[in-house]
Amino acid sequence: MTENHQVEQELRDTRHILNRLLAVSPAVIYSTTPFPPYRVRYISENVTIVTGYSPEQFIEDAGFWKSKVHPEDRPMVLEQLNKMQLLDYIEMEYRFLAADEQYHYLREEIKILRDAEGQPIEGIGYFIDITRQRNYEEAIRQSENLYRSLAEASRDLIILISREKTIEYINSYARQALGWGEFQTRLPSYSHILKLIPESPVQQVFQTQQAVYTENSAVISKRKIWLGTWLVPIFTSQDEVEFVMAVARDITRQRETEEELQRALKAEQELNSLRYRFLTMTTHEFKTPISTILSSIELLETYGERWSAEKRSDHINRIKAAAQRLNQMLSDVLEVNRVESSAGLEASEKVDLLQLCHDVISEIQQADQNQHPLVFVHTGELSLLRTEPRSLRNIISNLLSNAVKYSYPGNEVMLELTTAPDHFWIKVHDRGIGVPEKDRENLFEPFYRGENVNSIPGTGLGLTIVKRSVEALGGEIHYEEKAEGGSIFIVRIPVRT
Repeated sequence: MTENHQVEQELRDTRHILNRLLAVSPAVIYSTTPFPPYRVRYISENVTIVTGYSPEQFIEDAGFWKSKVHPEDRPMVLEQLNKMQLLDYIEMEYRFLAADEQYHYLREEIKILRDAEGQPIEGIGYFIDITRQRNYEEAIRQSENLYRSLAEASRDLIILISREKTIEYINSYARQALGWGEFQTRLPSYSHILKLIPESPVQQVFQTQQAVYTENSAVISKRKIWLGTWLVPIFTSQDEVEFVMAVARDITRQRETEEELQRALKAEQELNSLRYRFLTMTTHEFKTPISTILSSIELLETYGERWSAEKRSDHINRIKAAAQRLNQMLSDVLEVNRVESSAGLEASEKVDLLQLCHDVISEIQQADQNQHPLVFVHTGELSLLRTEPRSLRNIISNLLSNAVKYSYPGNEVMLELTTAPDHFWIKVHDRGIGVPEKDRENLFEPFYRGENVNSIPGTGLGLTIVKRSVEALGGEIHYEEKAEGGSIFIVRIPVRT
């Protein structure tokens, strides 16, 4: 009797422990018949905590449990229960109306026990409330859908790149930029993405784990644009970069505005430089002839009556020469304006290039007083070609004048003319002081003079007139330095039809 009493006590203790475990367990344990109406034989007391109903309600009424299943889920649940005849294990999720009048999501699993002949004799199952988990999953799904909707509606290019260089996501705008159809299920490859985003900043984000901003050009819909791209690391729970999210925006208009501002700034700087050079030129070049005119007039007024006719004539000639120099400088300024605006260009006409060259050479020799030998060479059978004579005379005259001005007396200057049916070439060779390398960039700029001109007079407009005249005639000009010293200016001009 004592031994039986001890066994009974151990059973009571075991049952008590089991009940305590079931009371705190989130899972409700039950057993049921494997045939309709699926009567509950046992259900743990914690069912009250999970559903709000007592165990007796489930056990006493075979239809109680079924009546609380959501009407939309009831067919699926009954279909699963009917499989207990065939299967050994069943699992399902459904909505269950709890005592709080709210539908809760339950996850249920049933193990079917069979007899020696394999016939089902009982179902042992459990269910847990997964409402919070389902709500959390639904919130995540809604959040993902929201962000996906925002990404798809965005006018930014949004791309998710994995460490393995695969594309995990690309939004519609980026697909469109790549010419990737909406109905293509396969995502673009990493090499496709590199048409929009440079590879080096992507790898930099993986290596440094820091966000990077970059700007680059790309071709979208056969149009070159500028993209400003933020590359942001996406971390795993172990703080490792798993993905790089690229968000690129079209900044073409912004870049164009910046470039326009840069051009405007450069133009303003060039204008200021032009003003400075003009003031410097007028200060040096205008001051001397004006001073000469004023001093000669003053001397003539004071001593003219006592001077000999020869001395008076000498001062009058000085005044004339200074006035001519001023007139030539003003003419140069007006000529630059005329050619730059393309205003005043005479209609093209047949011009005898040989005669024009001889006339200009004669004028230069007279002004130079034959201090420099001038050599003229012509190749080609044609000499009568259609062009604009005034601009052509400006080109030849200014190039020869400069060659003479910047060459030492006695050094030879050569004019070379080559004619063809559609083009002609003018080359002027000298053995003068040349052009320092650092001055060549500004060689044709108005009022610009090289650092090696020293006291040689000039306005810095001669080569500007040449350049503008060549361009007005549709030609081109470039400068070459001679190996033995001196300069060569080469002009190529098309013949007008």
